[in-house]
Amino acid sequence: MPHPAAELLNRAQQAHREERFADAKKDLLVAVEICRESGDGKALAIALRQLGEAERRLGNSTEALKSYEDALALMREDAEPQLLAHTIRHLGDVYQDQGNPDLARPCYEEALAIYRGDEKSRPMNVANAVRAFAVHLYDAGELETSAPLWEEARETYRSFGINAGVAECSIRLARIARHRGDDALAVQRLAEAKAAAEESGDEDTVAYVLSVAKEVW
Repeated sequence: MPHPAAELLNRAQQAHREERFADAKKDLLVAVEICRESGDGKALAIALRQLGEAERRLGNSTEALKSYEDALALMREDAEPQLLAHTIRHLGDVYQDQGNPDLARPCYEEALAIYRGDEKSRPMNVANAVRAFAVHLYDAGELETSAPLWEEARETYRSFGINAGVAECSIRLARIARHRGDDALAVQRLAEAKAAAEESGDEDTVAYVLSVAKEVW
C-alpha cells in the first residue's frame, strides 16, 4: 500500500523541478505532518529534507536550517549514504548562506567523504560536492587549497558536457593563477572559461565570466 504522504511528496518533487517552490512547500508541510502522525521516521526525514530545499529556494534560510537539521538527526539513525551526504551538503549550503562558514566547512568535508567512500556515488554528485567545498575555500581566501578541487570538478563537468560548470571552474582557476603570478596559465584558463560560457548558451554564465575577468584584468 502506498505511503499516505507519497502523492504529496511526488507532487512536491514535480513542483520543485518546475521551480514552483511555494507550491512544493505547501504540499511538503502537509506531508511532514502526515509522516509525524504515522511515526514513519524514514519518510519524515525525506519530507523534511525536501521541505528544507523548498525553504532555501524561497530564501527562508532559518526555516530551511531547521528542516535540514531535523532531517539529518533522523537520517543519522538509519539512512542510505547518498541521501545522507546530499542532506549534509545542503545543510552546509544553508550555513554558508547565513554567513556561518565555520559551521559549513565540516558539513562539506563530511559530505564529500561520504560520497568518495561510497562506490554507488554518481560522478556528478561527487563533482557538485567538490564544487561546493571549493566555493567555501575560495570565499574564505584559501585560493590555493581550493585549486585542486576546482580542477577536479572542472574535469567531471567537462566529461558530462556541463559547460556552465566548466566555465565557472575555469574562471576561478584563472583568478587563482593570476593571484599566484602565473599570467600565462591565467590567460589560458580565461580563454577556456569564455569558450565554455559561450557554449553553455547561458546568459548568466557569460555575464559572470566577463564580470570576473574584468576584476582580474
